[in-house]
Amino acid sequence: MIDIENSIKLFSQYVNNYDISNPKILSKYKHTFRVMENSKVIAKELGLNNEDVDLAMLIGLLHDIGRFEQAVKFDSYGAHVPFDHAKYGVEVLKKDNYIDEFIVNKRIQDIVLTAVNNHNKYCIDEGLDDRTLLFCKIIRDADKLDILNKEVTEEFNFSNSTISDDIYDFFVNKELVDDKKVQTDLDFELRHMAFIFDINFNCTYEIIKNKNIIDKVFDRFIEINSNEKEKLKKIKNMLNNYIEGEINVR
Repeated sequence: MIDIENSIKLFSQYVNNYDISNPKILSKYKHTFRVMENSKVIAKELGLNNEDVDLAMLIGLLHDIGRFEQAVKFDSYGAHVPFDHAKYGVEVLKKDNYIDEFIVNKRIQDIVLTAVNNHNKYCIDEGLDDRTLLFCKIIRDADKLDILNKEVTEEFNFSNSTISDDIYDFFVNKELVDDKKVQTDLDFELRHMAFIFDINFNCTYEIIKNKNIIDKVFDRFIEINSNEKEKLKKIKNMLNNYIEGEINVR
């Protein structure tokens, strides 16, 4: 059995080893709980039982445990940083069997570790069993959902930035953005919006649609950067049409 309240206490104790007044530490601490809540919502929408809902929440709680060390070492969460926070998070949980404090069942531990390791990858590892794959998909959706939603209120500074041809082509081809192709500040923000092409569940698309996330984000983008207005409008329409199409066929 997973004790979510105790797990939250343990996680908070871990984060207290870092400077919570550091904005980067605090932002990931808050992000963690939003992702945990997203995981809960998605798991319930999928009709999972209470124990599996708790498991989804635990994975959400632990998915970014490697981020705090990244903030200390690099003072950045940028894609350019040579630090795989998911891989490091697995190391944290394995060290001195720390994961035992959250859950003692070894099979469940394997699911947690695999989901944490896969949450930030370009694609999920092949060959996973159906149950493990399910929780990998839940955490990826829950994480992306928070990142997308955060774009609605995020502070931006790309008034004179441009959209690279390569980045625009990723949207045309309905693909995730390759971080190595990012050249401008606007490219960097748009890479997040391409997460739409890697959502796993209909209920996640429904949340994105009901929150009107795409329109809200792109209206802000256009307000900040009118120079790329036409391309931004086209990308917005591509994403909205894609979401509608996925909802209708699932």
